[in-house]
Amino acid sequence: MILNQEFDFSRDAPKHVKDAFKLPPNKVLLKTGQKLWRILTPVQVSEMKNPAGRQNLADDPNEVGQWWMTQKTFHHLVEMSKQQGKDLSEVVRAKLAISREFSYKMNALFIIQLKRDMYAFEGLAAPQPLSTRDRSVMLIGNTEQVWIPRMSWNDVFVVRFLNSFRAIDLPDLNPHLIATLGDFLRPPKGV
Repeated sequence: MILNQEFDFSRDAPKHVKDAFKLPPNKVLLKTGQKLWRILTPVQVSEMKNPAGRQNLADDPNEVGQWWMTQKTFHHLVEMSKQQGKDLSEVVRAKLAISREFSYKMNALFIIQLKRDMYAFEGLAAPQPLSTRDRSVMLIGNTEQVWIPRMSWNDVFVVRFLNSFRAIDLPDLNPHLIATLGDFLRPPKGV
């Protein structure tokens, strides 16, 4: 059975996930080999693999994380950042409505590739407050986001993890896993 094939968003998704979408999301089939992107606050690989050591992934019931974006969305946000002369993290936070409590720095890039087909839920991010403690500043949202429940490390390959947008080496995952943000700022072919 394909991961999340029987998952019913309206019945099974938690309220805070439903609230993160502007409208009910579409159930989409993600194919083996597809890459997904995420900007987050960096944690050590050992922390990511140890639920007790998680930081900004604390709300996720799995270690990989549930909130992602497609490559197309990532490159759209990169272009928006260039056009507006704003930091990429600032644009991602505003357009995906990511509160400070969920990810306070947002200065690392995490890219995964799916090892198998799975169903996900894709839709526009709902406007959210910048901080849950101060709801006077709202983040605009309105950009495509992907939510994947039940995904685990066994379902993905780690393609890149750029801590603070600088090259880092993750020898415990892949001895050749070194890159710089410049690798990802070039527009993808065919997009």
